[in-house]
Amino acid sequence: MNLAKVNTSKFKYRLGDAVLLKNRARDDMKRFPDTIGYDYLRAINWSLKPFDKDTFLNVVNNHIAKHNYKAPETEFVLHWRLYPSSSWKMNMEKLKEIVDGRDITVCAAIHCDNKKGINDLYKYLENDNVRLQSSTNPDEDFAFAFQAENLICTAGTFSGLLYRCKEHSAWYMWNSKNK
Repeated sequence: MNLAKVNTSKFKYRLGDAVLLKNRARDDMKRFPDTIGYDYLRAINWSLKPFDKDTFLNVVNNHIAKHNYKAPETEFVLHWRLYPSSSWKMNMEKLKEIVDGRDITVCAAIHCDNKKGINDLYKYLENDNVRLQSSTNPDEDFAFAFQAENLICTAGTFSGLLYRCKEHSAWYMWNSKNK
């Protein structure tokens, strides 16, 4: 399986940004009906109120049932952000410590032209205990990671949104590569 490329059109489906931030992503979401982001924002009447976790979880669970989004078969899922900034790099030692040789699925997609970190990802995918989940549908990847028994989150609002939903069973590895 290869990495899917997402958000190639002028209008971007930015789930984390639309739900957690007050920026253009909310307005753009109106172009993506029948998605987790659209249905959540519609459920809160497109208001700028803070994140409503209960409403969001209800929307996510409804989409999982409606679209029959598959759940991971591995104990761990890692959302690997291919980050366009030089301020973040995967902490491979911490990742190895958390996973400790157990099976893991990496959930990742290319969402911009900058592919910084892609070589590290492909190298990691060579391990026998590592699988790849990569879809052109961000909701499918979100639902997949959301259903993980244990979730490892990285950089960006997509990962941040996952972490807010799964705090009890998630690690958050956002840090500067210089730390």
